[in-house]
Amino acid sequence: MKFAPIQKGLAIIASCLATVTIAQANSLTPGNFIGLSLEVEPVGATLLATTNVSFSGIDAGNNVLFSGTLTSSVWSGDTSNPYGGLTFTYQLTSALSSLHTIDRFTLNSFSGLLTDVGYNGAGIVPIRAVRPGSDLIAFVFENALFQPTLGPGLSSATLVIQTDSLYWAIGSGSVIDGATASVSAFAPIAVPEPTSMALVGLGVAALLFRRKS
Repeated sequence: MKFAPIQKGLAIIASCLATVTIAQANSLTPGNFIGLSLEVEPVGATLLATTNVSFSGIDAGNNVLFSGTLTSSVWSGDTSNPYGGLTFTYQLTSALSSLHTIDRFTLNSFSGLLTDVGYNGAGIVPIRAVRPGSDLIAFVFENALFQPTLGPGLSSATLVIQTDSLYWAIGSGSVIDGATASVSAFAPIAVPEPTSMALVGLGVAALLFRRKS
């Protein structure tokens, strides 16, 4: 009986260590790829900004191969973030009229930053997330036979990228399959320049205006 408090304390420590291990299990480093895990993220966070923008993939013959919308959001105070910085979430929806199935979604602006990648909610889950270099992160929507999976009328699960960045801005992304559609999305920045911070407000205003129009 005298050892019960000690055993209880050891159990709590072991539980905490396991939690830390799980929280960092999806760390995505430059030059690597990982499979995504279902996680409850962000947790206890404050929504700083969110927007929904449309995109269209048009080929060289001016044919619209696919279209849809991207919802992107930025969060602070995410207690599940292992790096203590901002958390970014993204969800793609392919229009029912799309001719092609979306193969991948890429995001820039992660150079010099730590990233932890996962997903939550219902929807199509990427088979993997790839970080070929320091800057770019790609979500690959394929099955085991390398066939694209984000088809017309379908939405992705909510893609979550936790970072150590304390600053955010308007970044750029691409939706790809047979054509490339450029799309604006919230993204982290390592160290903000004065001009960048001044443009954040203008960029958000432009995105919100685009959303309403």
